[in-house]
Amino acid sequence: MIINYKNRLELIFILVIFLWTTLGCSNNDPQTLIAKVGKKELHLNDLMYSNEPIQDEEWMGMVNRWTDKQLLIQKAQQMDLHKTEIIKKKLMQLENELLIQLLIDSLIQVEFPSEDKIKQYYETNKDLWTTKTTEVRGWVWRAQDQSTIQSLWRQTRTLLAPAGGEPFDWTPIERLGPFKEELARVSIGIITQPKKWGNEWLFIQLDNRRNAGYLKPLPEVRQELIAMYQSEQMERKRDSLIHQLKQEAIKKKKFFQLSENELITRKKDYEMKLKYESEKQKKKAEKSDILKDTIIENAK
Repeated sequence: MIINYKNRLELIFILVIFLWTTLGCSNNDPQTLIAKVGKKELHLNDLMYSNEPIQDEEWMGMVNRWTDKQLLIQKAQQMDLHKTEIIKKKLMQLENELLIQLLIDSLIQVEFPSEDKIKQYYETNKDLWTTKTTEVRGWVWRAQDQSTIQSLWRQTRTLLAPAGGEPFDWTPIERLGPFKEELARVSIGIITQPKKWGNEWLFIQLDNRRNAGYLKPLPEVRQELIAMYQSEQMERKRDSLIHQLKQEAIKKKKFFQLSENELITRKKDYEMKLKYESEKQKKKAEKSDILKDTIIENAK
């Protein structure tokens, strides 16, 4: 499985937290200290492990997440949970996933498609960009109670353009709950009647509608197309790498794998063995209970 960029950052963050927990922080400069939980300190440079720029408004959230995690980690350590077998397995799994991703990053390069390849991919896969159902876009107004939504609805109906509503992009009409039937028949620009949906009251103004079978234009799907193109390219190159490594291992007699039929046969044999041993233990326990009952009865 290929780890996407977001998951890779999460794995790195988990690993950083683990290293802070087990090894502690080597930076003792009080001028860079920004948080402390027990003996664990968080310094400015500890949060600068990413090459991506961190916005000012994101810093407090990162510090809060670190202190929250430290409080939980230190409580878990007090309970000796860090010594359990599951932690060792998880850390080994984490290490293996990071090693695989580093290997892929170092050996596999994914190209950015040229304009010709983008157009070719678009033409070849038109079914992917063709809507399977009716889709709509527009604006939605929300309120917690019926009187407020009714007031907003009356105000909005007097305006020629949406004011205060949240815009939403193309959405399959089936996802719009109680509004789907009304949105399927009303004219463009019409405002629906207010309706309760879950814990909220809402109404929608329809901006546009397109029916099933509509081919989305290339500019609309461009970013999605590039991501799919690169993902397929990565999968092909990864499969090719695995095939190459497997052939090398076979040549060196360092590879073994059962065929599908052999695997199923071995699995069934093992299940039968487990069942036999379970029944054997059950009969043994039953005999032991009978013997105990006999001894007790004779003692009377």
